[in-house]
Amino acid sequence: MRGNMKHEARSTKHEARSTKHEAQSTKHKAQRRRHQPEDDEWDFNEWDEWEDDDFHTAQAEEPIPFVVVPPEPMENGEVLLIPLLLPNDTISCTWLRKLSGAQAQIIVTVVLLPPGSNTTGPGYTWRETAYPNCSLRIKPLGLNDTATYTLVAGGATSSNSGNVSLKVQDGPEVPVIRPNNACNERHINIILTCRAASYPEPQYTWFRNGVRIDSGPKLFIENFNENQTGIYVCEAMNELLQKRLRSDVQHIRLKESCVSDVNISGSSEGIEGRNISLNCTAKGDEVQYSWMKENQPVNEDERISFANNNQTLNFHPCHRTDAAKYKCHAHNNYSSDESDFFGLSIVYGPDAPFINETVDINQEKISLTCVAVAFPATENKWFFNGEPVLDNPKVFVLEIFSKNSGNYTCQATNPRSNLTLETSLEIDMIERRTSLRRR
Repeated sequence: MRGNMKHEARSTKHEARSTKHEAQSTKHKAQRRRHQPEDDEWDFNEWDEWEDDDFHTAQAEEPIPFVVVPPEPMENGEVLLIPLLLPNDTISCTWLRKLSGAQAQIIVTVVLLPPGSNTTGPGYTWRETAYPNCSLRIKPLGLNDTATYTLVAGGATSSNSGNVSLKVQDGPEVPVIRPNNACNERHINIILTCRAASYPEPQYTWFRNGVRIDSGPKLFIENFNENQTGIYVCEAMNELLQKRLRSDVQHIRLKESCVSDVNISGSSEGIEGRNISLNCTAKGDEVQYSWMKENQPVNEDERISFANNNQTLNFHPCHRTDAAKYKCHAHNNYSSDESDFFGLSIVYGPDAPFINETVDINQEKISLTCVAVAFPATENKWFFNGEPVLDNPKVFVLEIFSKNSGNYTCQATNPRSNLTLETSLEIDMIERRTSLRRR
């Protein structure tokens, strides 16, 4: 750019040119490039090296016109915003960017007379370069560069401004089909919508089972039946960029084909050491099954196995550690469901019981307690020298007398499995001194 002093030094040939002719000539330069499809084909150096006679000024208070090079810039490319007419007494140029719904922010101010350094503002992002002819380059372009740009040309006695709208070509992003309901009732009408972020707006094409069936952002399926079931895909194409992307597959199926009514059957109680099985059933087509134990996957091992497409869970044999809440998960390619929790109890024990004795010297007593690990809790019986103890106390309390010397036996029985184990304790009481022997 140049001020009035520069223009006075121009050659007679340049002075003879009309402002209108110069603007049209510059515009024609941009138009010759308008048909080039790719950013990297634009010769930006040619625009950077304009001669002084290619830059024009005007006295009229009309909005400043611009040339955008290239006219349809793309994401990750670059763009050059070139003002065509500036006031004759321009001494500074300020560029502002206004995003949609936001306030304008100053990007940079260029001082022309006297020449000085550029001053950046809050809208500067290091990607912008301002030149002495007041043009602005942005490289690389991002989607947020789609905005309205304002150039304010300040002069000694007046100022002028102009706006240029910049739309960055991008997309499409991966299109999305809505709604994503895979399971549908018979004879209903279904409307599918495809959307993909893109500029310009993309063209949409619909496919069912790989065959093109329609175009446009909406797909209407009337009186839904078996013939219309399948895998639907939407393709979005940006014609300007010649870029296309397809959505994820969307299954559209009859409701009776979808997984439902998942249930677990089998005995809710097993006895340790014996075999037990749980079975899962579900409605739907091509159902696959998996099992969860307390929300953790069930894995096969030397005791646990699956059968019938994982529909059956076998414990051969079951163990006390298998007691838990189980859930069956059923699914196919387009739907899933799961059962309620199924509680499995394992009857086990008793393990070998033992007698715990406590001696109270002050009270001159001995307390005997029978302990046996089992589920459910064991029913215990006491025997003294082979004879049942009539009241069968939970805690057997003995006074330290010689007459209480003898053999004490605890017999523990699991009430569910009827398994019984016993243990004995021989107690000798002599002159208030005890000698305890276990056998």
